[in-house]
Parts: sequence; structure tokens; C-alpha cells
Amino acid sequence: MSSVPAVLKSVAANAEWRELRDAIDRGMLRMRGPMRARFKKIEESARGGKDMSAEREKLAADAQRSVEQVRQRKAGLPKVVYPEELPISAKRKEIGEAI
Repeated sequence: MSSVPAVLKSVAANAEWRELRDAIDRGMLRMRGPMRARFKKIEESARGGKDMSAEREKLAADAQRSVEQVRQRKAGLPKVVYPEELPISAKRKEIGEAI
């Protein structure tokens, strides 16, 4: 019965690692490579028994900043609007179906 808490901790830890990996994958493209390399080093050291919680927290913060940058950039993109008087606007539905 004492192994149950250890199993639950392991499951929770794995979920945290997955969340961090997912955050890295949602971040800025130019930052993904360096963050993945940091992730790999931290993960390997943690598996070796080292306490890497501080480094993992720094990486998580960097990943969240990167995700926020992506969100801000997407929010700042202009909306493409075509005036209805343009000939292409009349064929919008046909073009959408063709794509």
C-alpha cells in the first residue's frame, strides 16, 4: 500500500513533464530547439537522481513566456477583409469549396 503514493507522484511528475514539453512545442519556433535541448539535459539529470526542480521551473517560465509571445503575435495579426464589391468576394464560397 505504500507504493500507491509513489505511483501517484510518478504519474503526476510525468504529467508535469508532458505539460512542459507541450508548452515548448506551442512556443516561438526560434526558441523550440534551445528549449528542447535544455529540457533533455534537465530530464536526463533528473533521471540520474539530481534535484533539477529549480532548472525545470526556469524552463517552464521561459516556455510560458514563449507561448505568450505566440499568443500576442497571433492577436496582433490583421484580419483579412475583402470588400464585397470585389469580383473575388462573389466567388468566396466556390473558392472555399475548391480548397
